[in-house]
This record gives sequence, structure tokens and C-alpha cells, in this order.
Amino acid sequence: MPDPPPVGLFTRYVLENPYPAGLLMLALAVGLAWTALRTDGRRNLAGAGVLAALGALVLLVGAVVVTPGEAARRVVLAVVKAAEAAEIAEASAHFSDEATLAFGSPNNPGYPREAIERNLDRLGDRYRITSNQITSLKAFSESPRQATVHLGLRTTLEVGFGPTPTWWVLRVEQEPDGTWRITRATWVSIAGSTPSPRVGG
Repeated sequence: MPDPPPVGLFTRYVLENPYPAGLLMLALAVGLAWTALRTDGRRNLAGAGVLAALGALVLLVGAVVVTPGEAARRVVLAVVKAAEAAEIAEASAHFSDEATLAFGSPNNPGYPREAIERNLDRLGDRYRITSNQITSLKAFSESPRQATVHLGLRTTLEVGFGPTPTWWVLRVEQEPDGTWRITRATWVSIAGSTPSPRVGG
């Protein structure tokens, strides 16, 4: 898999994953309050109040704000679910009209949306999925309207192939109407090998 794109600390630990920082602040606040009540330390009690307020604020902001990474994660989860259920039209709807499919590396040239359609169509008959287990799903916000998702799957097909591990990199962008869709899918590997366009063609 390629290296993940850089993500700001505030986005990663407050907006997208507020629980470690928020819960740590609340735990420290409880500890300070307990110490203050036992020792009559008003300064510690005031500090506990500040920490508790900050912890609650971090958790609230994290719950309210939907980052590009979180929006992209939802799109990818919807595609995985639709593919497993052979809901081809539903899966296809999550790709933009100009979406491309690349193989091996996100930097490689991409094939037009027709290649994506061909592969999705096969999931409805020839390569029907019986199990599509997510082994890794990491979303990275890159800008207010773009995110990248690194996806690992372990897929079992009705025809007997599997469970087969695959890795994907998906770029998800917000369109002018506010909808988030996949604009580029890269099939990085299958069973530890680099797939060729012939595999997905």
C-alpha cells in the first residue's frame, strides 16, 4: 500500500477520533476533582472544571462535525455492502461519472468508468460474492472536498475463489450538489500480487 496522505493533528485527533483526547481530559478532570475534594484545593477544583469542559467540547465537536474522511468512509462502506449484496446499480451510484480505475498504484494511468461498470456487472452473476470481510479501513481527509480511503478486503466468491485478500485506494470527492462519490479507484493488490488490467478488464 502507498503511504497515507498527511492529515493535521486537529483533524485526526479531534474531528475524526475525539475519544482518546476527550476521555483522557475527562478522566484527568475526575482525578483532579477527587484530589481537590480530599485536600480542599480550590485551584485543583477549578482546573478540574476547565479540563472537564475541554473534554466535553472535544467530544461534542467530534460528534457534530463530519469531516471529508468520515464522509468518504461512509461511501466506501456503502459500496462494499452493495457489492456483497449484488446491488450493482446501488454500488455504481457511488462512483462519479468521470471515475477511473487504476491498477497497482494510484499514480498509474486510469481506465474510464466503463472498466468500473464491467467489474461491477460481474459481481451480479459470474463472480457473485458470498462474503466480503473488511480487514482494514482507514480514511484520510486531504481537503474540505476530498479524502482518500485505504481499504483491505477478504472476499469469498460463489465460484470457489477465496477467501482472497485485496487492497484498494479510493479517492472520494464532494460534487457540486454536495454528494460524495468515488472519483478514482486503484486496485493495489490481489492475494499479495499486483493485478493487471486484464484481471479487472
